[in-house]
Amino acid sequence: MTKNILFSPPDFIPNEIPALIALFQAGLSCFHLRKNTQEEAEVLAYVAQIPAEFRLRLMIHNHHKVAEKFEVRGLHFNKNIPLDLNKNYKNFFVSQSVHSFEEIENINKRVNYVFLSPIFDSISKQNYFSKFEAQELSQFLYNYKGETEIMALGGINAENAPIALKYGFRGVGVLGWIWDDFRENQSVERILQKWRLLNMQ
Repeated sequence: MTKNILFSPPDFIPNEIPALIALFQAGLSCFHLRKNTQEEAEVLAYVAQIPAEFRLRLMIHNHHKVAEKFEVRGLHFNKNIPLDLNKNYKNFFVSQSVHSFEEIENINKRVNYVFLSPIFDSISKQNYFSKFEAQELSQFLYNYKGETEIMALGGINAENAPIALKYGFRGVGVLGWIWDDFRENQSVERILQKWRLLNMQ
């Protein structure tokens, strides 16, 4: 089954949480909460506003202590916050950011899935362009024998998500295509329409 995963915007957008709750109600199964420029207390307050029934769909970036206060799905790691195999991550799902095939080949088996980026030119980051060729992506993913699932991240929208899946990715992570539009129009109905459109692919 294809996995469509939504990332939070890095900052706080007005009415973001009501929109997120509406997305959960519409079937969003995994949300990566990445507020890397915000304080831990702000992230705690954010999670507190999410109904308990949806918190088990949250993957926490940066502020991992949030997982000590609330029951969440798991934790995300990157080069700034690396996975520490000496720690007990309980029954958490574990994800990680990677930017090369070599990193994937050396990934620890404790990691359930990784996001390889940028697959397409970024929507949310200026001058952050794709650095992978279609043929090399398809070849690597076809030959990959590891257990860790590989997701596409970077510039994902409803038009190119099917292309990423054809390369062999197990799912996609979406950010700018959803939130940049919501930042401008504040329409919950529109964000739901875009999410449905992505899931039709």
